[in-house]
Amino acid sequence: MRYIRKVAVAVSLIVLACSASATAGQQCYSALLDQEHAPTSVLKPVGETRLRVLLMRIYDAALFTRSGEFNGMEPMVLAIEYARDISAQQLVNQTRDEWQRMDLFDENSEQWLEQLAKMWPNVSSGDCLIAARTEDGTTQFFSAEKSLGEIDAPEFAEKFFSIWLAENARFRRSRDELVGERG
Repeated sequence: MRYIRKVAVAVSLIVLACSASATAGQQCYSALLDQEHAPTSVLKPVGETRLRVLLMRIYDAALFTRSGEFNGMEPMVLAIEYARDISAQQLVNQTRDEWQRMDLFDENSEQWLEQLAKMWPNVSSGDCLIAARTEDGTTQFFSAEKSLGEIDAPEFAEKFFSIWLAENARFRRSRDELVGERG
């Protein structure tokens, strides 16, 4: 009987852990909707993921589009709730590393990385960073509390969102979960 109770508790904890990633992205997105400069159209969830590296939780992320499906063309919001403390410089460096790995680094990349370094904050466990791609290709960045800035370059948007959404994303399982190909 004790064994059955232990198994039941373990299963309950697993279900709670899995549902936590579902709510984290939703909570970040809900916080975005309360902001003055937030995208005006209500978007539908496409997918969500929890990134773990060597058993350490890094972040929970959720993707939203108008249609609730990912086609790569329409406006979208990527909401990330971090589970670890990460400096803004580490986020910028990781962006650079991913662009180089994906062969996306070009003559504009350093300028964009400098802009990101000026607008992104250091993040702590529980903090949200939200990237919204508009109809015209501008990428707007938000925390849960405020607008952080924007980069008005469709090429930037394509390269930035590719880190999570491209076929050759580093964490393919997470990518597939975000775009709704794996549930």
